[in-house]
Amino acid sequence: MRDRDNTEVWTAVAIGAVIGIGTALLVRARQEDDTHEIIKRLRPVTRPAKAAADRAGKEIGRRARQAGEAGDDLLKSSREMMDDLRRGAQDIVQSTRKELRRAARDSVREARKAARSLR
Repeated sequence: MRDRDNTEVWTAVAIGAVIGIGTALLVRARQEDDTHEIIKRLRPVTRPAKAAADRAGKEIGRRARQAGEAGDDLLKSSREMMDDLRRGAQDIVQSTRKELRRAARDSVREARKAARSLR
């Protein structure tokens, strides 16, 4: 009976293996069919998608260049404004200096006059 038990066990293993392999092949074939179906549905969309991606890339490049140019213009304008502010500040400082010197000279003159008149 032992030989018969061994034969039955090996027969069951073989049948199980065949069933498992068959099931795996069926599932795999179904997956491939699904994959092929998806690819089949996506094929007509690929050209328009590529064209849209190309257009988007060109538009992004164009806008990036515009942003760079705008940034350069802004930087140039801000430098010009800073130069104008510096020049204005220098003018104010120079004119203030001149006025203070004049005021000091006038004060010295008046002080000398006052000193002369007191003598």
